[in-house]
Amino acid sequence: MKAFIISLSLLVSFASMASEIKVLDIDAKTAGKGSLSTKFAVFLEDDSSGVSVKISKKHGGKNPYTTTRTFTKSVPELSLKGKVLELSIDGKTVDCGTMGVTSILSRPTLKLSGKCDVVAKRVNGAVQVSIVAE
Repeated sequence: MKAFIISLSLLVSFASMASEIKVLDIDAKTAGKGSLSTKFAVFLEDDSSGVSVKISKKHGGKNPYTTTRTFTKSVPELSLKGKVLELSIDGKTVDCGTMGVTSILSRPTLKLSGKCDVVAKRVNGAVQVSIVAE
């Protein structure tokens, strides 16, 4: 029993080390229904960064089709320093990923480090997007 309590307290202490910043709110009427997909957005023309959420809804019937809406917001806490995407949160800097190029078409791409994640969730129909860092 003691081992269970100790392991549970360790697990709770590690979970509290994660930092979260809420960056985008979309009300229920604007968001509508559909599936959510999120990603980091890097704007190379002005060296700024942000988040993007895409809401996709499939419509059935005789001729099925899919409608998508994309919402993008620049986040001042995210910055591109050289080729590294950094998140400044709670007085510390977290390395979220590096910019590189694809091997086939030499297009710019963001290679994530796994220390940051963009999370979207629905709360009473509205969509809340936040960045979670370890």
